[in-house]
Amino acid sequence: MPTDPRLDALPDEVVSPITPAMLAGGRWWHEAALGPWPAALDRGLIEPRRGYRFRPENLALPLALGPTRARSVLDLGAGSGSLMILAALWLKAPLALGLELQPEAVERLRRTLRAYPEIDARVVQGDLRDPGCLRQLLDALGEPADVVVANPPFFQPGWGRSSRNDSVRLSTHAEHGDCGDFLAAARAACAPEGRILVVFDADHLAVLLARAGERDLRFVGLRWIPDQRPGKARQPFRVWVELTPGPGGAPLRRIDALPDHPHADSPPSST
Repeated sequence: MPTDPRLDALPDEVVSPITPAMLAGGRWWHEAALGPWPAALDRGLIEPRRGYRFRPENLALPLALGPTRARSVLDLGAGSGSLMILAALWLKAPLALGLELQPEAVERLRRTLRAYPEIDARVVQGDLRDPGCLRQLLDALGEPADVVVANPPFFQPGWGRSSRNDSVRLSTHAEHGDCGDFLAAARAACAPEGRILVVFDADHLAVLLARAGERDLRFVGLRWIPDQRPGKARQPFRVWVELTPGPGGAPLRRIDALPDHPHADSPPSST
């Protein structure tokens, strides 16, 4: 398929497709029977040739959203814009806003958005932990967002063998905010009965739910994506979690009667 001429990728960049076939061959989309995939997504988006690129699990967002519409979409940590563009086109949202910290990603996404004139889409550079940045987002939206999407980093700084590539490391490791920071920003920018959808690592789901409960968010639903690697088939790999600041859904509560360190005050065992 020829590249859209509006996607002016540089020599160190590629134009990545946004098609169901990128995730397990695309059969999942046909079985979902949600209707046609947004044709505009065939244009794709600009990403670094060497660096972090959006994950195929992002493509399952329409399954989590369902057949519905929204007036506005906010993408926290927008990166290359895959979630923002997909959500805006799927929901037929007239306004989409992305927040991204890395200046190179912001510049790249602004070039991608030229290929999507049917969306009033903007990207703001800033840190979601900055209250001034959140005020700027709300001013740009005009009112709290109907739908907030996010793909926060899964890992704490220094965990495992982090990449030497800055764009990869900053996208996978929480050097500039963890899932709790993303959820706090999502709650501040989401309409009272709006929807917050987060894609996260299945092995760290409990941490995400605990941080959501601490921010008085309620659990609405979950869809999990099985691992595609040999020998791990059918094990949860990524999860799409829906939360809301409103009265819908179930509360996420800590059992406060239990101490943080249950054995700290326990008498030594006699055995």
